[in-house]
Amino acid sequence: IATQTVVALTQLAVLNAATDSDIHATLSYQLISPPTGAAIDNNGLITWIPSLAQAPTNIVITNVVTGSDASDPVHPSLKATNAFTVIVNLPTNTYTWTNSSALPGNWALAANWSPNAVPGLGDNAYIPNIGVGLTVMINGATTVGGLTIGGNSDPSSPTLSGSGTLTVTGALNWRGGTIK
Repeated sequence: IATQTVVALTQLAVLNAATDSDIHATLSYQLISPPTGAAIDNNGLITWIPSLAQAPTNIVITNVVTGSDASDPVHPSLKATNAFTVIVNLPTNTYTWTNSSALPGNWALAANWSPNAVPGLGDNAYIPNIGVGLTVMINGATTVGGLTIGGNSDPSSPTLSGSGTLTVTGALNWRGGTIK
């Protein structure tokens, strides 16, 4: 399978079907250490919708197909392994927090985001785990289309704080952190 490219929050579908010349064999499929949310069905169809927290990245997906035939005395079980790379990109309207300072950072400051603009209505904001003590200050009325906070529950999970309001009109993906 060639390298696949997908945008976070959209579905990847890759068919990795196998055949066995033994008409009595049954085939089963398995993913090995897949990314969160990835699955493979009984026909070898691999599906995955990467979250914002899983982008941007390159990840290798490995699957094993096993052909089993208990009546075959020579090869009762045969396996084949396949791996391919998936490039996960952020959606074009996603803004990623880049200020890793232990000092509180201002949500409304474009320099704290990549690309260099403040996310607004219809945009996705992503605040990853990029520094211990990371605090994002919201001191005004703020509206975004989607928000993903953190990537896991490690000690560097971000904090949202301030005297303002934050409205999320779409998906809120909470992966760790604190709101004060």
